[in-house]
Amino acid sequence: MSLKRKLILGFSIAIVSSLILVSLISMFIINERFQNYLEEEQAIKFKTISDEVSTLYINNNYSTSGFNFDRIATNEGIEITLLDENGNSIYTSGTPRMRGMGRGIMQRSSQSEILKTINFDIIDSGRKVGQVIIGYYNYSYITESASIFFSTLQRSIILAGIIALLIGLVISLLVSKKISDSLLHIKNTAYRITKGDLSPVNIKKTKITEVDELTGSIDYLRSELINQDRIRKEYAQNISHDLRTPLTTIKTYIEAIQDGIYEPNNDNLSLIGEEIDRVNKLVEDLKNSYNMNKEDLGLILSNYNLNQELENIKSTYESIFIKESKNLTLEINENINVKLDKSKIREAIINLLDNSRKYTSSGGNITLTAYRNKSDLIVGVIDDGVGIPSKDIPHVKNRLYRVDSSRNKSTGGSGLGLALVESIVKAHDGQVVIESDENRGTKAFMIFKIPPRE
Repeated sequence: MSLKRKLILGFSIAIVSSLILVSLISMFIINERFQNYLEEEQAIKFKTISDEVSTLYINNNYSTSGFNFDRIATNEGIEITLLDENGNSIYTSGTPRMRGMGRGIMQRSSQSEILKTINFDIIDSGRKVGQVIIGYYNYSYITESASIFFSTLQRSIILAGIIALLIGLVISLLVSKKISDSLLHIKNTAYRITKGDLSPVNIKKTKITEVDELTGSIDYLRSELINQDRIRKEYAQNISHDLRTPLTTIKTYIEAIQDGIYEPNNDNLSLIGEEIDRVNKLVEDLKNSYNMNKEDLGLILSNYNLNQELENIKSTYESIFIKESKNLTLEINENINVKLDKSKIREAIINLLDNSRKYTSSGGNITLTAYRNKSDLIVGVIDDGVGIPSKDIPHVKNRLYRVDSSRNKSTGGSGLGLALVESIVKAHDGQVVIESDENRGTKAFMIFKIPPRE
């Protein structure tokens, strides 16, 4: 069954059930209240008739002369009986007749034909001088007009229920159509995306929060697929370029040696070896950038002093910075002992330093820092280099993503450095945070969620 039919059926069942329940409750309450009202009116009427009979009886000196209540009894469907002070019957109007019966839902069973009586004492000067007995049938208070009124009210409730049902069904049809049409459009759009059609999503707003959020999710998926497709194309271009350059160099030197142009001496063979190492490093970095957990990276955790390790890294690579007229400083204000994979963390720090060195101009400053707060260890590299455009910051940790292709070619960047750092830090249950202002510098922090052990 389609969603539209299910919605219509569900709405219809809910509306019909609600209307039936409301109608039954309404009819029950109205019937009970109306019956109570008529019974109260009947009691008042009987008391009035009794008072009238009592007054006439007393004024006639306890005589029934001139008594003629037959017409009143007939009109009211009752029997009026008068007893003297000794309890003897001295007047009766005759057997009452049924009236107003058989109309609407107030029609009763044979129990309504039971004759009932109500007694009123006749008091004169504080002495009981007689008794008025009024006999009536159950529900004789239901007059013709009352029965017509109640039947009219009943039909009005039924008519109102039918109208409400029709309105509810029309509304359910409209709402069901609106929801099902939107979901059908979303389904077709999703199917179109799976077939590779990434054209803009054109789905109108429905003012239904969940449906509009689903539409937004589909549009976000489409934009992410477009971005991933772009990254795949750049990946193919970048990896082919990064592999082609050293391989071309190797091939050129080998052909030159074969042709006798170059001597197969240590210098030329060392250069070929360096290019081979460059290819190996690129392949290794690419592989490691996909390893996102401890098992894939093969972490070997050990306790060591982070201060000493950072001093060693600074001493090892400081000469490269000095050669390029760049200042490398170390800022660490406390003794920090950690339990991390020493070689992997060293590799991550070197990658961050290498990025900062490449994109910091001559005379620029690079700072290697480490500190702790209450729960985390933060290791960062801060520079005053060219910075990263804000639009590129969310993507710089993607594999082979390059902020500026031409600039990266000039610096020799592969686009794998930050992806590798991200893999290493995530394997340590941490995160990498990049903050940057274009032309003002970049801050790259490795934040480890697990507090370092002393």
